[in-house]
Amino acid sequence: MNSNSMSNQRRLKTKQEQILQYIISGTSYAMLIFSLFTVIAWLFHRSVGDSIVFDFLHRIKFNAAVLFIICALGLNSLSPRRNKFATYVGIFVFVIGGLTLLEHMADIHVGIDQLLLKDYTKPDNVFAGRMSSNGAFSFMLAGIGY
Repeated sequence: MNSNSMSNQRRLKTKQEQILQYIISGTSYAMLIFSLFTVIAWLFHRSVGDSIVFDFLHRIKFNAAVLFIICALGLNSLSPRRNKFATYVGIFVFVIGGLTLLEHMADIHVGIDQLLLKDYTKPDNVFAGRMSSNGAFSFMLAGIGY
């Protein structure tokens, strides 16, 4: 291989890395904005009938929205090379998702469901504030991905 061919390959790889970084950044910012709207809907106690947007956002539990924010920050910190922050985010998201899934499967209460905010939409529900088992499993998979 001559030096000109190697230079073209490196330029192509750099361009591909830049495109990948734009995709990662765009995805993380979209996830961050969506999650922040969800947290705001919960913090301001927006009721189901207020609007279609807040009705949709209310279906996501507060702790799941916080995990989405953490995932967005971890995703934004990813680059073509891994860093420790993304690894810690992955571990944290995996553990919270795993604990929630364990709560569902073993019918136990670890106490993380309403740790940050009490679920005021269904306060009499035994599982108030708990994200779905599908959501918990998805966060476990996302944690592995970091």
